Amino acid sequence: MYPVDAGMHGYLGVQAAVFVHVVLTLAATVGLWWLVVPTNLTVVVFLVVGAVLLVPFWPVYARLHPEHEGEDADDGESGTLRDPFES
Repeated sequence: MYPVDAGMHGYLGVQAAVFVHVVLTLAATVGLWWLVVPTNLTVVVFLVVGAVLLVPFWPVYARLHPEHEGEDADDGESGTLRDPFES
């Protein structure tokens, strides 16, 4: 098969941040479930913990999201992707 440019380049940092966000949400939910939360409320607790953790993760997502054509890129060049690992 021919390689297809699916437009996913530049999102590695976002994918890693989402993975960390979900893992922390799951860990906190399991911890609360072991301590005090009844089993029938674990889904609600998962959603609440995920929403609460979204507050500190939102700036991370905004910083790691690549810029695209037509948006104001950090490097001043329209249409280029910025490297999320550069300072």
